[in-house]
Amino acid sequence: MRFEEDVPARLRSRWAGASAVSILALVAVLPLALAVPNLAKSTDPIAVRIGVALALLAFGLLTLQVVIGSRLRLVCDPVGLGQLLRVHRLTGILVLALLLAHPLLVALGKGKPELLNPLRAPWGVRVGQAALVLLILHSLLAVFRARFSIDYVVWRRIHRGAYLIYALGFVHGFAQGGDLKRHAMQVLWVLLLAGVGFLAFHAHFLRPRALRRNRYRIVECIPETHNTTTLVLAPETGKRFHYLPGQFMFLTPLDPNFPLEEHPFTISSSPSQSGILCATIKSAGDFTARVRHWRSGEHILVDGPYGRYSYLLHPHADRLVFIAGGVGITPMMSMIRFLRDIGDSRPIRLIYANQTEDDIIFRDELEDIQSKMDLRVVHILSRPSADWRGERGRISREFLSRFMEEKRAAACYVCGPPAMMKSAAADLRAIQIEPSRIYVENFSL
Repeated sequence: MRFEEDVPARLRSRWAGASAVSILALVAVLPLALAVPNLAKSTDPIAVRIGVALALLAFGLLTLQVVIGSRLRLVCDPVGLGQLLRVHRLTGILVLALLLAHPLLVALGKGKPELLNPLRAPWGVRVGQAALVLLILHSLLAVFRARFSIDYVVWRRIHRGAYLIYALGFVHGFAQGGDLKRHAMQVLWVLLLAGVGFLAFHAHFLRPRALRRNRYRIVECIPETHNTTTLVLAPETGKRFHYLPGQFMFLTPLDPNFPLEEHPFTISSSPSQSGILCATIKSAGDFTARVRHWRSGEHILVDGPYGRYSYLLHPHADRLVFIAGGVGITPMMSMIRFLRDIGDSRPIRLIYANQTEDDIIFRDELEDIQSKMDLRVVHILSRPSADWRGERGRISREFLSRFMEEKRAAACYVCGPPAMMKSAAADLRAIQIEPSRIYVENFSL
């Protein structure tokens, strides 16, 4: 198959990517940009003007957060949802910093420290203070979510509280913002609120209803290892979507025993497997632990595909190197299966790290594929049994050097636990693999 036929134009177009980035940047800076002329002419102390500018930028960035979270195809496809989520996290930190500085600068610039006291401040200021307190709590939960062991479904519900923070910020701006006395700023403020409202409505009402018209049925549940299960799905209504090997999707089980919440999983099947989708899921929490108990005939909503982690988006490499850890094998498996199906003749190397032999997913299938294409699989175990004859230990710089026959022409794809991905990417750079040829998959939500 030709690259041009496999990849949708919106994924490979540089113009689409530039347009998406431009839209995001415009959303972020528009409130501040519109206020700059007025701020420049203001007679307020410089500290007050800076404080107001920071608040306006923060409000634009909060709007950007909603746009990113809405998963609009217009920006998700050309930029990549994984990249957007990294921007989402960094933007959240920046917004918190800006809004912590805003009241301090305004209060000190005006010489009115009483504005910081919620008991003495005007009601509009108290609304802003409430928004800031909620934002601080929200940010702490986001940073320490793993430490607090907050379930994904619970976190999704907490995260929706960001809409309340946005609404409080809107009210605070109208009540206290001198710039909001101008008609142009008032129109922009209302348009931004209306846009955020529509995106929320689309994400939480329109999209779920649309997905219900395109249900998938569980055809089979295949136990891969002691803690990993593959779901084989087939479309029951509507058309199946087309995807690239390596992309991921969101699954929402239609089961009264489960909350109606979506969870992201990589597609492990090949796009050439007509009529089915596969997701290989490791038991790592309350939701995933129940997957192995699902039965054929049950229904699931599928939203996707998402992501830009696919060799088809970088088709000019002479050889491919896949470095996987644990269930991080799933996007690699989708790509390897597709490469096999289309008869790709390039040399392919798979370095697959696990703790024990029992943790190796797709072991028999990988052995079979090696006999059908130029694929070499190297297993490395950190806790091998005494009779294990393969590689022992962890992926390291020296280990990678031994199995990278030709480094210059290789494109390297890494997926696994975060610490493993970080160290493997650093080791690849250390052995002279160009950073532009190292692709790391991380869509942790």
